[in-house]
Amino acid sequence: MTGQILSYSLTSSIVLACLYLVYRLCLRHTTLFSFNRACIISIYALSAVAPFTTFSLTRAASSPTDIEAEQMTVVAAALSSEAATSLVRYIVRIYAAVAALICLRFIADTVYLGYLRFTAKEVDLFGLNVLVHSNKHMAPFSWGGRIFIPSTNADEDRDKLRMIIDHELAHLRNRHWLDLLVSNAFVALQWYNPAAWFLHNEIISVHEYEADRNVLRQNTDPIEYQLLLIEKTAGNRFHAMADSLNHSSLNNRITMMMKSQTKSRARLRALAMLPAMTVALCLINSSCVKDAQDAVSEDVAQSTEIPAPVPAEAAVISDEPAATAANEESADAQDLEKIESMPEYPGGLTSFYNEVASLLRWDESMKEGRVVVQFTIDADGNMTDQTIIKGLSPENDKAAIEAIKKIKTKWIPAKSKDGSEVSVTYAIPISFKME
Repeated sequence: MTGQILSYSLTSSIVLACLYLVYRLCLRHTTLFSFNRACIISIYALSAVAPFTTFSLTRAASSPTDIEAEQMTVVAAALSSEAATSLVRYIVRIYAAVAALICLRFIADTVYLGYLRFTAKEVDLFGLNVLVHSNKHMAPFSWGGRIFIPSTNADEDRDKLRMIIDHELAHLRNRHWLDLLVSNAFVALQWYNPAAWFLHNEIISVHEYEADRNVLRQNTDPIEYQLLLIEKTAGNRFHAMADSLNHSSLNNRITMMMKSQTKSRARLRALAMLPAMTVALCLINSSCVKDAQDAVSEDVAQSTEIPAPVPAEAAVISDEPAATAANEESADAQDLEKIESMPEYPGGLTSFYNEVASLLRWDESMKEGRVVVQFTIDADGNMTDQTIIKGLSPENDKAAIEAIKKIKTKWIPAKSKDGSEVSVTYAIPISFKME
């Protein structure tokens, strides 16, 4: 499961990085704050759904597709120490560990915010129910539909207090806290992607620009408001979970306040996201990215050569033993080390692969990818118990099973060291590719 999440994260991060680059170059310095916020939310939405978009970059002129059967891989019942220490497994574990730590930090912040909510005193200020907490070092902030201010701010000059309330009220009316939930989810999912962190900071900055503009529209003196921001730069804040008055760069916020309004036609710059999205889709559907996805999402170790017909302790595909030897007269599994010779296919393994490939049938509803089929070669040389242990889609899975079942040629069965014929279970990965 963690491998599949990382696989999804990798493709999603490519889309997010491409679109963020366009946003940073074309829109970041404009004063179209509401539009910029909508663009950032669109970037999150597109990067979330793009990994589910698949297509082929190449097509054959003579035939729509070529489906090839890959080399057979025998899978042992237990994971070997070499596979356990493989680079891919380490990467997946590190990814999961860091993502878990980030989630724990978010949870801790949320729990503390909940604590503040239930321990703060509710006070009526300017017709609003505001939560006043005793933490004097906390900056004013809004979260979960409520405004929080420290007790020191409750005794502020009425004009200053009004500006603080107006600022936080703008966050609530625009439901900025929902954006932060989405942004934090992407940070946890793509913690290794700098664009995810940059975009998180961008959405926070846009929130502050929107709130600042709302305050200035209340006929507030810009100089007084800027002095208030300078005064409130100190104080604890929740960078990830809540909108604080002292969030974002003070210098940037003052610059945006003094900047002339960007002309509405600047919105056309967002069209640059269209070619960026096209590039991103081509990248996530390229063979190198798909290979990387397979490496982190699959549990089957691929062989680059036709392996000798002996057990290879390459990986564990499922909790059930995937390579066993059983006596024809007994259901008890024997030790694979007691097998003298593995099954042989007439004409060799290459003939078997070619026959599988010739029996596979392509349908337009199928996907590109890999299916792993497990089957048993019994003591009579028959292939039985064909099952899917790593599926791709119902159509691909069905085609792979049918191709294996159509093979009627018998194998030369495996033999144990005492000369008796035994059953052995194999697993074969089958790739569906467009060429």
